[in-house]
Amino acid sequence: MKCHFAGWIATLFASALSAATLAQSFTSRELVDVEFVDSNGLAILVSNPAARAPGLYHWAHRASAPTKVCALASPASFSFDRRFIIERVRSEPSIVNVFDVRRCRRVAHIRVPGSIVVDADAHGKQLAIATRDKDGNRKVRLFTFRGKQLAETSVGVNVEMGFSPDGKALVNFDLSDKTDARSGIWTLPRLKRAPAPAWAIEGETTFVQGTRFVKRYAANSLSVVRWPDGRRLHTVAAGQNARLRALSGNGRYGLLHQRQEQLESLDWIDFATGRRLTIASGPHGGIDHATIDATGRLFAWTERSAGSDNRVTVRKASIDVEGTPVIRSANPLDAIGDKPASAVSQP
Repeated sequence: MKCHFAGWIATLFASALSAATLAQSFTSRELVDVEFVDSNGLAILVSNPAARAPGLYHWAHRASAPTKVCALASPASFSFDRRFIIERVRSEPSIVNVFDVRRCRRVAHIRVPGSIVVDADAHGKQLAIATRDKDGNRKVRLFTFRGKQLAETSVGVNVEMGFSPDGKALVNFDLSDKTDARSGIWTLPRLKRAPAPAWAIEGETTFVQGTRFVKRYAANSLSVVRWPDGRRLHTVAAGQNARLRALSGNGRYGLLHQRQEQLESLDWIDFATGRRLTIASGPHGGIDHATIDATGRLFAWTERSAGSDNRVTVRKASIDVEGTPVIRSANPLDAIGDKPASAVSQP
């Protein structure tokens, strides 16, 4: 696996903010996702197939490069709360495996006979699985990690479901989707369908992974709204091509992805003050997944190369929201023969 390190790539919009980045490249035609699992480091999920070294990697906060925790043989993704890895077994499409995100220990192995798994999510010690049978009928089933089925219900085609942030219901992540009457909210544990809150069907409203908030786009604005009471925390101007990629645990800091013609950018934003910092920019289609830690100080994102080499580069950076210069972690680059790019900062 080839390692690439980048220097400082920040452009300052306001105040005395600074950022430093490190980068690691993977070869993968499929998913490369990132998530801060705790204060100690970044989890990188490289999904199979079509990846050179699929599996879960951990990148410690002060380490120069990630280390591999485990290999994963089938397509996998983070759970909505980002605490588990869900693997849909490629050779047996009726099977779902669940692993904890820290040690990659398998905590659940569920088979749904006669069905193809089309979606799944885990929360606490429960697993929700959306399936399709040979006749095209779709259902959502609720299981314990031990394999006991608790409930099931029929659902529509446009279901991208998961557990709500409070764990009290299953939800269709796009709350504003009105294309199918069987989509929406299903209360636990019996999966009884319930209407979405009235505030949630205004504008374009979707959940923000790993948080207790939803994001709402309406009238060229972006709002951060708390679930389930609908309290609006922040609103900023945002065009039709702006999307909130990640949000800190308190809802104050985020990563905003914007596209204009053939260019795109990823901005760190303080919703409370309106301060912004462009942390990445380039040709359209390069920036993919992004994450920010609970404090809003650490963040990471992925960039897909424009060539045919299927290279995905994971970049991580830190920012001092008080304006104090950021000191880069010790980086033993000489040991692997790479040198960092020249640093550029503005105090």
